[in-house]
Amino acid sequence: MTRPELLAADHIRELTQHHTTTEKRPRRVPVPTTIGPRHHTAWTNDPSGNTELHVVTHPPLLAQLRDAITGSTALSDESAGTRFGSKPAGHLESLDLVARIDRQSTDLANEHGIDQPDLTKRLLALSGFIGHHPHRLVRSWWASARVITQHDAPPYRPHAPCPACDEPDTLRIRVDDELGHCTSCGETWDTTGQPDSRPLALLAQHIRWCTDHEVTRPRHWLTDAGGYPVECTECLEFREARATRRAAQGQAVARGA
Repeated sequence: MTRPELLAADHIRELTQHHTTTEKRPRRVPVPTTIGPRHHTAWTNDPSGNTELHVVTHPPLLAQLRDAITGSTALSDESAGTRFGSKPAGHLESLDLVARIDRQSTDLANEHGIDQPDLTKRLLALSGFIGHHPHRLVRSWWASARVITQHDAPPYRPHAPCPACDEPDTLRIRVDDELGHCTSCGETWDTTGQPDSRPLALLAQHIRWCTDHEVTRPRHWLTDAGGYPVECTECLEFREARATRRAAQGQAVARGA
């Protein structure tokens, strides 16, 4: 089910404050024993596949990112009173995202005359100015944080270049949240249908095409009717254009160094 569209204020709230979600998990049932009906030494997932709803309290996404850098974040299940450890996120990915949010939110705050050095307080102040409507940049911070923190399950990591920045192995996709994110350029894809959003379906189509044509390899070979290897001509233009772009990027980096 597609998650209802959130406003900038909703995204900032999840970035800066504790928030809860209701999630489905396998129903736990006692392992049968011969001791008696009231004696159960172990529990397991219901073999019938039945699920239960659990209310999970999440720390602020910014706190999860910072904790991921130090490796100490956790989630709590209010319905059972248990603690669920968050899966570790990449140290550098978390560090880069916090730095990007800090930098971009400073620029956005300057546009609205906000002078606040503290990141959390700055985002809360921004919410009063831009929180009444969806905001592409704020949605990008939220989506990227959701993907990187991995507090539900690790994201899908396709071996395909990002269609925005062309970097390989930087795409992260959360299927349940219907979110895509590039850890290099910060671009996001979703299913909100907003005029300024990039459709997740287009990203999926790009990944399938890149996978089918093995674009991260030097060449894509096919077999002709006679059984001889021939180079694929459908992806040749894409490969040449990508090689030209990456050569230009390398020269730009060399000049900057």
